[in-house]
Amino acid sequence: MEPFEPIAGRIPRKVAISRKKKEYSSFNVDQLLLNEDINFNNTSHQVEWLPLQLFDDTTFVLFKNKPFRMITVMRSGLQR
Repeated sequence: MEPFEPIAGRIPRKVAISRKKKEYSSFNVDQLLLNEDINFNNTSHQVEWLPLQLFDDTTFVLFKNKPFRMITVMRSGLQR
């Protein structure tokens, strides 16, 4: 991807993004999945999906960098 700051001789970031969007929109995702033997339309077999509650956790703790590293080291038992 192109950097935010333009570099002489290279295409602008907006142009690069526009070209990527056009390229990606030309893909047929269903066909690409079928090429890899992935068929989401086939519901004949039961698939164990992960429950959404695992991803719905809105509780999180914000730490500054140093306390976060200390907690991580204490939990993992790693020392530098």
